[in-house]
Amino acid sequence: MTRKLKSAPLDDLDHFTIIGLGHRTAPNELREAVFVSDDEVPSAARALRGIGARESLIVSTCDRVEVAGLFDDIDTARGAVAETLANAAGLASQDVLSHVYQHTGRAAIHHLFRVAASLDSQVVGEPDVLGQLRASHRLARLAEATGPFLEPVIQAAFAAAKRVRSETHIAEGPVSIVAAATRLARDIHGELDDVRAVLYGVGEMGALLVRQMAENGLRDTTVIDASLSRARRLAVDLNAHYAPSEKLLDTLVTADVLVTAVGEGQYTLNEEMVRETVRRRRRRPMLIVDLGVPADIDPGVDRIEEAFLYDLEDLERVAVEGRASRTAAARAAEAIVETEVARFIEERSQRSASPLITDLRQQFESERMRLHAEQPGLSGEDATHLLLARLLHQPSERLRYLAGEERLSALDEDLLRLVFGLIDSDDPDSDPTGGS
Repeated sequence: MTRKLKSAPLDDLDHFTIIGLGHRTAPNELREAVFVSDDEVPSAARALRGIGARESLIVSTCDRVEVAGLFDDIDTARGAVAETLANAAGLASQDVLSHVYQHTGRAAIHHLFRVAASLDSQVVGEPDVLGQLRASHRLARLAEATGPFLEPVIQAAFAAAKRVRSETHIAEGPVSIVAAATRLARDIHGELDDVRAVLYGVGEMGALLVRQMAENGLRDTTVIDASLSRARRLAVDLNAHYAPSEKLLDTLVTADVLVTAVGEGQYTLNEEMVRETVRRRRRRPMLIVDLGVPADIDPGVDRIEEAFLYDLEDLERVAVEGRASRTAAARAAEAIVETEVARFIEERSQRSASPLITDLRQQFESERMRLHAEQPGLSGEDATHLLLARLLHQPSERLRYLAGEERLSALDEDLLRLVFGLIDSDDPDSDPTGGS
């Protein structure tokens, strides 16, 4: 098989770019305005094709709205994408463009891998981003927007994220007071699907905490407050039960978590009251989260073995430890991402040689079959000598011709020696690229 010589095309990697607005570059209001819903992905993909995107992936989350695409004209892509997002949102293109960032080539690959690994999230290590990216990929495929370039890039990003999750503790360790309290509840009681909570007081942080626990499987909550009407209103908002304040101790007998958020300067529960409650609970453990400022719970409660009391200072300390743990894990995760990016680029470069290798194999096999058809009775040794002569004839003639025309450089000669094993590829002095 022979092919005409062709000039080397621009590498598709040079045309791969990620253009978007993220939590570091754009306010939440703007990100919400240009948000691309699931239903809008097909029309958005068509619009991107209209501005020269041969392939595209739209990632639209609370942290970012990004377009990863293979563009014919990389120089105009940033402005074109910004204008497309602005038009869909009814905004002036300049209002969007001023907040848009762009990563191209290897930097775009690196960015996508970091996003998948949750290294570019507002909360590093947050667990939702990989699922969001998978959903974005599914929508892009349904819209027939991805192709032979993006598919392996996306799969490699997923693989990098999987390595980060399995080899680091990046998703472990609470990073906020609310997350710290939720983690403590799990540490004490296990999964929350059989755990009951009591919220005493209608403060915002207390409501946020029990709502977070509910999202993590909390069985139910009872809201108690000195004002029954306030308790009822918050209970409706939380899809919870409510009770008057005089029922607090009775309600705690069947509860596993108490969250207090009153801060009136007097103790809601003292040590004696909690000891009696623990006795009635048959000494089952209880987590008590005191969010009150000043404290709602008598510090003496901490002396009770079955009562685990945490105030705001304790929770902040747990959160600080969690953030430190994630920071250390993030450094390890960044190293994994760097390795996976390098691996992907190298394997992709190696795959680019596959057509040439296939052509060589087919050419050599054709020559072998032709020789066998022409002279089937040759001995193995004679056939080997003749096949070797035929295979080397044309390359030898071409090399002599190129040398005579002074078109065979020292670099070409070294490269040929390296390809055919005539020099040691492990010898640093034999590098045909001139690298060190």
